[in-house]
Parts: sequence; structure tokens; C-alpha cells
Amino acid sequence: MKRSRCGQSFYNRKSQKCCYNQLIPVGVKCSRLRCANIHYISHNQQCCNGRVIPKTSQCIPVTNHCGRLPYNSQSQKCCRGQILPIKVPCTSLRCKNVVYVSHSHQCCNGRVIPKSVPCNPSPTPAQCGSFSFNPQTHRCCFGQIVPIQVPCTKLPCGQAYYVPHTQQCCSSRVIPKVVPCQPNPNPLACGNTFINPSVQQCCHGTTVAPLRSTCVKCGASNFIPFGHRCCNSQIRPSSFHCPVPFSLR
Repeated sequence: MKRSRCGQSFYNRKSQKCCYNQLIPVGVKCSRLRCANIHYISHNQQCCNGRVIPKTSQCIPVTNHCGRLPYNSQSQKCCRGQILPIKVPCTSLRCKNVVYVSHSHQCCNGRVIPKSVPCNPSPTPAQCGSFSFNPQTHRCCFGQIVPIQVPCTKLPCGQAYYVPHTQQCCSSRVIPKVVPCQPNPNPLACGNTFINPSVQQCCHGTTVAPLRSTCVKCGASNFIPFGHRCCNSQIRPSSFHCPVPFSLR
């Protein structure tokens, strides 16, 4: 009977079989595993610290540390200071300015917490203009934050509106309620508004500052000469050609 060969050895095909140049019993499944960059037969070999050794030899694992904690390099690996099972990919994600390992941690409201801790997302704060407020105790009233029990009301003030809970109308101007109101001593009407004659003047229904502009009389009216001119007792744009009256020709 012709003998079979497996690598450098001969074997009996009734009781043995060749598995990647290694002899194993007929009833054992032929399979091989990877150890670092080498394949080995799991029936009679083992992987120890990245080396293939006989299964009959004792494997003494090399003690490795991940941070300050020891781990078994045969079944575990170190991933950014975290000990993971050797088959789990080492994946890191960013949580604001912190990098974390997604297998063991999670990003919750901008903070890194263990994956075993439930993440309770913080509610989006309510906005009123550019300010945040608590909708449980306050509300937004025309751009002003007021207590929730205060009625939301707005009143007219000159050409604007104000919220009486936080604002007040002072000489046709809306100012904060905490600022003392100093009314104009002798308010005068100018068009649809009131002016303070000590710092303002009325020119043809327009409020102007005396130190910056001059109010010029033109016929029966007054006007601000910026952009305009007086032509034969009528207010015209500066670009208007003013003809010479017949009486002056």
C-alpha cells in the first residue's frame, strides 16, 4: 500500500489527514488561524505573544500596559488609553475639543461620558432676540423677556412701540424702565413728533440739530439747504436750474 506524505512525514490515511503540512486526526476539522502575519493550525499549535508555538508548550503572555492598566495582548488591545477586545476596531471620534473611543464612550451635550451612562439631551434654549430664556418662567413679548404671568402688551410712543413691563415712553422716546425719565421742559410739536427746543429745532416739519444744520427761510417755508436750494421763493433740488426773474434782467 502506497504511503501518503504530509510535509516531511508519512501518515496513515485511515487515522490521519494532512492539514496545511500538519498531521491531524481524521475527525478533526482542518482549520487555520492567523497569528500576527503567520497562519497556524489550531489543533496542535497556538499563538503566543505574536509567535506560533506548539500547543503542548506553556504560553506566558507578555504584560502590556494601557495607561496604568495591564492588559492581555492575546485577547485585548490598547486604543487611545482604553482597553478594547482585540477584534473591536480602534475608532476615535471628536466631541467638541475632546477625542474619545466610540466603543466605550459617547458624546453627550458636548461632554464625553461612558457608554453605560444614559445620555439625556439638553433642550434647546428658547430665544428672544439675541437672549435665551426659560420658557417655564418667562416668555418673549415683542423682543422683551417678561415673566410668564405678566400680560404681553405694547403701547405707542411717538413713532415706535414699547412693552410697559420693561420699558417706558419718555418725551416720545422709548427708554428702559430702570432709567429715570427727564421730560423736555417745553416740548414743541414738529410734524408728527415733539422736540426739545434746547437741543433741537424744527425746520419745515423736520427735526434738526442746530449745531449741525442751518434752517433757511425760503418764501413762506423753512428748509435745510443740504441737497436743496431756494429758487424764486420755492424749495428746489440743488441740481435744479433756477431761472433769473424778469424783474432782475
